[in-house]
Amino acid sequence: MIKNLKLISIKNFTYLVWIIMFGTLGSKWQYSKINLSSINEVINIFRFLSFFILPLLLYFYLKFIKNYKFKSDIILNCFYIIFVFQLLGFANFYYFNQILYFEKLNDPNLIANGYNLRFSYSFYIALSSIVPLPLMALLLNKYQLTRNFLKISIIILSLITVIFLSKVIYDFFNSNKIYFYHLGFLTWGKVFDVAAPRATGISKWLLIIYLFIVSYIYINKRENYFMIILAIFIGIFIYLFQSRTSVYFLFFSTLLIFFKEKKYFINSLKIFTIIGSILIISHLIINYKHESIIKDVDEKILIFEKELKELKELKELKELKKEKEVTKNTEETKNIIKRLNNIKSNYYEIESNRNFGNKDNFSTGRTEIWKELLNYILKRNIKNSIIGYGPQSDRYFSGQNASSGIIYVLITSGFIGLFIYLIICLRITYLFLKLFKSKKNVFNQKPDKLVLLLFSILTLIYFMLRSLVEISFMSFGMDYLFFLICYVYLRNFIKTLRNNQHNNP
Repeated sequence: MIKNLKLISIKNFTYLVWIIMFGTLGSKWQYSKINLSSINEVINIFRFLSFFILPLLLYFYLKFIKNYKFKSDIILNCFYIIFVFQLLGFANFYYFNQILYFEKLNDPNLIANGYNLRFSYSFYIALSSIVPLPLMALLLNKYQLTRNFLKISIIILSLITVIFLSKVIYDFFNSNKIYFYHLGFLTWGKVFDVAAPRATGISKWLLIIYLFIVSYIYINKRENYFMIILAIFIGIFIYLFQSRTSVYFLFFSTLLIFFKEKKYFINSLKIFTIIGSILIISHLIINYKHESIIKDVDEKILIFEKELKELKELKELKELKKEKEVTKNTEETKNIIKRLNNIKSNYYEIESNRNFGNKDNFSTGRTEIWKELLNYILKRNIKNSIIGYGPQSDRYFSGQNASSGIIYVLITSGFIGLFIYLIICLRITYLFLKLFKSKKNVFNQKPDKLVLLLFSILTLIYFMLRSLVEISFMSFGMDYLFFLICYVYLRNFIKTLRNNQHNNP
């Protein structure tokens, strides 16, 4: 039971607020174009408003009516500072870089892509990242409640993933694609008037679930073959999504099983089985899909070749009235056959494997984006370098996201934001080392606690590494929510461990 929160309804309300934060992901409200006749838009507005209204009501009630004192934490405070400086960065962009501001305001490419260059939208972006922080402060030193929050998060993520994955699988088997990455649904599909997640997003969700399974396999002493099969099943989907950061970390996290209970041969066999099965089954699916596509193309070529033959025979009859029309149809059919043969001969080149990169463009354009964005920080006045240009300035300057949490923090909140970002990463690394020094006491804890602990550690490491090539936890989203709850669980675990050591010296 939370101290100073005696009403059970308040405790349940905190669960509701956390669930709403997941439910609001991707929601947007174009308040200048309200259409209440659209059910999808009504749902979207409800999701958007509930995110900002219900948490703030909870915080207001606790702060001013119950006189609850929110606890302080260095990492939560660091996030506050970054997002506040993002707002200062946008003010700098608007008031002190007005020529650049109006240049981007009227950029037709930005307008076409739907990027809103206005303070209200930037305020919403920064505020959405601040809203979850007081809730995390409520969880500080509440170990059991934090465990429940983390479990709820995993359940919600699993449900969301299953829903979207079912659509992806359906589209995959009804398309001419051999990887999930190239499916149209993941590029321009919509759910409740909100853009569907990208392939890298769903791959990330699957990897988080995979990390929980690996943690379970590592901690529990009894063999659970169902969890191994489930790990293989999820791993196959991750591989087919072709997100390199997810695939690489999948292999890395699986190697952890090698150190389980010092049964090195058995553990090596498990690793070989999991990784080998993922690669073999994935490539069997890819080959099957490729062969079925080629077969379908061959059938179409036969149909059009037959049509071409009939057109040529018709032309030979010298029916003068139809000769011009026949000649036109003949040329069109020849072009169709040519295109089909090109598809057949170039298919592997078109649907290339992204997991191991491309020697000509390994960064998939990231380095060009980073160079362009760094010009705005490094080659302009010192004020811009210190506080940046505010939320989404990466999109304003390059037309797309920064594809790096480090670059995103730098362009949105300057070197001050980058310094705070480094403090967050160093602080968490310090907690890892602190935990490692107490490893004997750690492994004396109950398995279910250790599963969540290992899962939290792996997830935090994954997000920190992912922030090198994706914005990741530096903006409100799934990464951010999981980063926060995993950090708070790690912190509370260490705090509880230390208290137990003092009570039982």
